[in-house]
Amino acid sequence: MAWLDGWLYRVPIAIDNTTPGATNDVSVPIPGDLDHFWGIIDTAGDELRMTNADGITLLTYQIASATPSWSVANKTGRLEADAVLCDGTDAGVCLIWLYYGNDGAAAAAGSFTASGAVDGFIHAAKPGAFVVDAGEVKAGTSKPLRRIQKTIGERIYVWFELRRLLEKRTTASGEKLLWEEVQRVVSAVSDGGGLETTMVEQDKTRFVETSDKFYVGFVIKAGTETDFTIEPIVKTYAPETSIDAGVLVQSAYRILEPRALLTVKDLDEA
Repeated sequence: MAWLDGWLYRVPIAIDNTTPGATNDVSVPIPGDLDHFWGIIDTAGDELRMTNADGITLLTYQIASATPSWSVANKTGRLEADAVLCDGTDAGVCLIWLYYGNDGAAAAAGSFTASGAVDGFIHAAKPGAFVVDAGEVKAGTSKPLRRIQKTIGERIYVWFELRRLLEKRTTASGEKLLWEEVQRVVSAVSDGGGLETTMVEQDKTRFVETSDKFYVGFVIKAGTETDFTIEPIVKTYAPETSIDAGVLVQSAYRILEPRALLTVKDLDEA
């Protein structure tokens, strides 16, 4: 099970890797409305941990000294992570985890200089109206079952719920355990003849995990009055192909390509 032993809770962090780097230092402000985190974390922040996308490999992190300063009472703070493994070729968004909820855990923060840090984002809200169950498949056809419609002027978040696509293990008693973890996403919209890069805000790709679901979402805007395919490319850590002698192999991932139909209508005028 890809979960840091001893910790009860975690939230995914989206790392802006739209200017690809093999590794990145990361700066992550913690939202003030992340109420569950602020209600549990200790005053000094000793009980938090950060891991790579596999959910278990610890990252070197530190609590930033300023902008904003760390204050549990005021629900402000910023974390920095050192040398996060991303990908040097994909202009997309990769993922790391913030863990909390281990009462009495000792301090584990490191000390380093965050060099050219890229932005990391925690999405505190839950997905809204445009949600695609990526497990929906219709035999004998390549046409997606889920259809989303927007106007030319709309800027919307579209979310893919991926849990049914991710491999799971079970315990002897039949309890399902999450095994495979999302590592990075390249968000895309296509018109059948090529990618519509101006319709996608790649750096707005975000992740949300609940007790039984995992979402990846991104912003779609503009477009002409026609049909498009929403087609994010999701790369995952699958331990049997991604770990060799206890070390993560950067190039060994499973690729998921969920689809949905996007219809754009010129409904802005009465």
